[in-house]
Order: sequence, then C-alpha cells, then structure tokens
Amino acid sequence: MAGTYLGKRKIFNVAIGGIYQLNATWHLNNNGTAYQPMQHFAVESFLDMPLNTQKGSAISAYIGYFNTNYGSNYLCYNGIMNPANGTLLNATNSLTGNKTGNEKGKFLPDVFSTLAKYDKLNGLYTHTINIGVHYLINGQQAKISLDLQNRPVYVVENNTINNNGRLNTLTMQYQLFF
Repeated sequence: MAGTYLGKRKIFNVAIGGIYQLNATWHLNNNGTAYQPMQHFAVESFLDMPLNTQKGSAISAYIGYFNTNYGSNYLCYNGIMNPANGTLLNATNSLTGNKTGNEKGKFLPDVFSTLAKYDKLNGLYTHTINIGVHYLINGQQAKISLDLQNRPVYVVENNTINNNGRLNTLTMQYQLFF
C-alpha cells in the first residue's frame, strides 16, 4: 500500500483510539485455562505536504504512540496487516495520480524507531532504529528500498534474560505494484 501522496495533497491528521475485549487471550497454568483481557490504546498523527511544487519535493511524516496489551507475558509485534487500500480508484489511477509513465523517480528517506517494554523480557526496554531510503519509480508503481536496522539482542544466562549488545541488519528490496 502506498503510504504517501508524495505532496500531491495537503494532509494533516490526528487520531486517537482504543479497544478493550474481556477474555481475549488465554494460556494454561497450574489451575487450567486462564483468560486475560486485550487492551490497546493509540495516538497517532500523519502529515503529507508539498515543500516545493516546482521541484516536486514534499514532506511525509508519521508519528504514533501505541500501547498494546494482550495479557501477561504475551509477546506480539503489531504491524500493518490490512491489504486493502480503502479506495475505489480504477486501474488507471493510484493514490499519487494518473500512471503516465513519464514521471521521474524520487528519493524518499525514512527514519523509524521503536521503544518497547515487554513483560517476557523482565521489563527490559527494547529500542530498535531503522534508517532507510526508497527510490520511487513512476509515482509509487515500483520502488527500490535500502534499510539499515539496529536492534538489541538478548540471551538467557542463569535463568535471567540479559541484554547482549546489538546487531545490524541491512535489507534491500524491490517492490512492484500492479
């Protein structure tokens, strides 16, 4: 899914939401099955604005706070899981406009950071940092991405979870949207 209008629209959005569901998750313990509620809360904001219309430059920014709680010791990473784009556009249009085939490629840098605290890691904080760049081809019909991720590593020593430094991952990908 396209995550930006590449400055073709002026958008500023703020959203606040949450969900509570009783007995949403379960696990086995000495007494049998134990149920726990699911509790989520989020505040997020999105900005997509042109900077220089003659050059075609724009800023696209997203920031959010997410508190996801599936119950004690439940370790889950939440991400985009919806393949729908929420539009009724026909095949000759996209969120960035008509597919003319003559639009120059654009670079889109990104920085992403996650700070999380998991019960399963005995309260240790995890801080993951991603820095990347995308080369957008013909709007957003294709892209080449390069991403560097720096993340913590944990080990179990004497039944205790300890931070054991950090590792880097370099990922390059090509995506084609049709």
